[in-house]
Amino acid sequence: MVDFGTVSKLELNSLLRQFYESVRNTKGQQYAISTYVGLRAGINRFVNDPPYSRAWCLMKDNEFTTSNNVWFDTQLHFGRRGKEGLRKLTPQSSVVKRDSAGTKYVTMAFNEETKNHKCHNDRERQNRRGAMFEEPGNALCSVAPFEAYLSTLPESAKAFYHHPRKS
Repeated sequence: MVDFGTVSKLELNSLLRQFYESVRNTKGQQYAISTYVGLRAGINRFVNDPPYSRAWCLMKDNEFTTSNNVWFDTQLHFGRRGKEGLRKLTPQSSVVKRDSAGTKYVTMAFNEETKNHKCHNDRERQNRRGAMFEEPGNALCSVAPFEAYLSTLPESAKAFYHHPRKS
């Protein structure tokens, strides 16, 4: 059991990493990204409201960086539908670009329609494409870790998510 009144940020970060990786629905499946977003927001409110009043931000404090990893950023910015679309991601699914002001951003290399959000025209389809924008000077910027992760993938990689070799 966690004592939210005395747990350190680093200890809570470690517990959150384990929690986010292990939480499942009643069928044993991972939840949709909106559920994880809601869980994190709820935990954030819980530790910041009385009686604990920790004044922490699970989303921004540096100590929680590893519990807010590349997987979460990919989910948040690109809105993939849980495991329905995750396995279809490849290293070529995203592309790094620069906007008219020169700011680097990552976007999907294709437009996707989901079973719940059908696009009716090209403009609507373009607006559904997610983007992750660079935040120069922000230690929590998602673009650099995203690019670093991509650089670790073998050239022959056919899937975006990989597990370490067991041997």
